[in-house]
Amino acid sequence: MPRRQRYRAYPTREQEALLLTALDATAWVFNQTVLAYRRAHDARDGSPDRNLLQRELVAEAKSRQGWNAVSAVSLQQAIQEAARVAWRASVGHNGWPSHRSGARGRDGSIQFTKAAVRGGFRIQDGERGVSAPRAVVPTIGQVRIKYHRALTGDVSSMTIGRDVAGWYVSYIVNPSEAPPVEDGSVLGIDVGVKHLASWVRIESDGSMTRGRVENIRAGLAARTMVARAREARETKQPGSRAYIAAQARIDKTRAKVTRQRRDHARKSAAVLLEGTRAVAIEGLDLAQMLATGTVSQGVLRDAGMGITLQALLEGARKRGVTVCVVEARHTSMTCSLCLTVRSDRVPLAVRAWTCGTCMVRLDRDFNAALVILRRAALVTHGEGETLNARDDRFRLLVSGSG
Repeated sequence: MPRRQRYRAYPTREQEALLLTALDATAWVFNQTVLAYRRAHDARDGSPDRNLLQRELVAEAKSRQGWNAVSAVSLQQAIQEAARVAWRASVGHNGWPSHRSGARGRDGSIQFTKAAVRGGFRIQDGERGVSAPRAVVPTIGQVRIKYHRALTGDVSSMTIGRDVAGWYVSYIVNPSEAPPVEDGSVLGIDVGVKHLASWVRIESDGSMTRGRVENIRAGLAARTMVARAREARETKQPGSRAYIAAQARIDKTRAKVTRQRRDHARKSAAVLLEGTRAVAIEGLDLAQMLATGTVSQGVLRDAGMGITLQALLEGARKRGVTVCVVEARHTSMTCSLCLTVRSDRVPLAVRAWTCGTCMVRLDRDFNAALVILRRAALVTHGEGETLNARDDRFRLLVSGSG
């Protein structure tokens, strides 16, 4: 499955000027494509001819002053992207895309394909790695890139753009599939709000361990900084340079928090998946949790549950670890020893409870992790025999003490 690898780019002043010109040109052809589709939709005249529209817009963009040096591949990619989203909007699948501001906006991107004979980007031998941080971009030249991790796999396309933190380069990579891991432990993971993840590991020799990954709460730590930046913004005139600078500080702080959450999730996933042959996680419906009011949006975002699950899936696919996604319903209400389901719901504030059938004191998170393992059929036991009767180690594993 293709995945995206993103790195920071550091163009020179001359290269930045060329990139800003390319942003203006690609934004213009994008907006013109959407406008053509919208006019055809309003006139009930079907969809315009994409190939004809592409030839006309590229020719017109190239004829404009200062845009003749912009890569035709980037213009074609912008037109194709606009045509896809505009067609979906015309048939009612989504709303119409917003207007792109080009170099005047705070973000934007330019896409290149490696398959293009002329104008496509290229990665020279030795360019992948920290020792040679450069990539060749059409009409721009060699752009310096900070490769904080190795670029592995077959690269099909590249996007260069900017956000609140500066310029970046994003590659679409088709990685080679890692062979499945045959030997190792099985791991059950319960993601949560109080703790990022609580896990139960069962080794091939039958030994069992448990642990937690703490939540860094990056959003909570940055809340004061964002509040002060908002207060400073409110004292500025909207649209002024000071107002824009204050808003940029807010956006940079939020982007930093997102990077911290993603970095912590990826590093934690790498540690958890080391020496693991199979991992079981619950298929959480985060949108449903927000809709039902199970947890607030701010708490859910700061917990980083979605980022954690994504990091586990990406890390498992990269390492050849088998992933079992089980139903998330009642994992915190089911006893992992006798599989009895409580009749009443367990509030989030209750961190341990006692099973009414086997009378075992259960830690909420560790018990849920073992329930996930059992639902994934990664923990087996004799027919008609409970885990409690089979091995008292499970009792200690999921107990509320220790």
